Amino acid sequence: MNNLEPVKIAVRSLYDLQKVRIELSNRVAAHREMYGESVVLETIRNSAMLARDGEVLLAKAVGVAVAGVDIAEWLQAVRGVGPVMAGVLISEVGDPARFENVGKLWAYCGLAVERTCDTCKRPDHSKSVDNDGVEVIKWNIMDKDGVLYCAACNDGKSKFRGHAPRRSKGSKSHWHVQFRGKLLGVLAPSILRARGDDNTYAQHYYQHRERLLGKRCGLSPGEHKKTLRDADAKTTQEALQDNGCTNGHMHRKALRYMIKMFMQDFLVQWRTIRKLTVRPPYKEEYLGKVHHEAK
Repeated sequence: MNNLEPVKIAVRSLYDLQKVRIELSNRVAAHREMYGESVVLETIRNSAMLARDGEVLLAKAVGVAVAGVDIAEWLQAVRGVGPVMAGVLISEVGDPARFENVGKLWAYCGLAVERTCDTCKRPDHSKSVDNDGVEVIKWNIMDKDGVLYCAACNDGKSKFRGHAPRRSKGSKSHWHVQFRGKLLGVLAPSILRARGDDNTYAQHYYQHRERLLGKRCGLSPGEHKKTLRDADAKTTQEALQDNGCTNGHMHRKALRYMIKMFMQDFLVQWRTIRKLTVRPPYKEEYLGKVHHEAK
């Protein structure tokens, strides 16, 4: 086994045991409410407690396994990243040679930007495989005076808009769904909660949110209503800020930006340690656009 395999085994075992423990606890709570206490429920409850003890042991095993990986020292210096989350990052990303640039890593994590038509909701391109097994990309874009319109609508009005990847019923997700959940649902809040002036990635979050406040949002009030999470506002109009966006929407945008900056540095550091070529992101290499630095 290479030095990444023990990390993967320990992390997967930890979350497998955690899933079993949660299922046992939920079963106890549901049956106790319906049928009351019993010897069987007491046995299941004790089993769940034993599973929790096993989680503690596996978490320690993850920390030991992570310590043997070359990127561990850099991860330990990042505020908000503990041994278990470091194990998740190492085990899910795997060999950094898999990702030639950070754009491919963002796409794997579900952090890349997708473009869909405002009218028909079709993506800007589709992929298929021909009879020879070669992947064919069909673009759904019509360039008119430097503006990209939807070729399927062909009305000269329907434009493309970028957004985070979304799951759709009946189609397979082309990114790691569980990994994105860990990054945005566990790692991002952990980084924000970590105190210290040297928390660079938390600064990325707050500075990007300030930039969003001064930028007009592309969503309409009706589209914001679908994801409204402002408990103090009874209507969408009450929740909208001066820039036409809600606090919840700006919060999620800033979280994604913060994690993208973290994953970019993570890949650059790991490829540098492995003495691999480090390519800048697509926007920097081809379009000359550079991401803001945390100050």
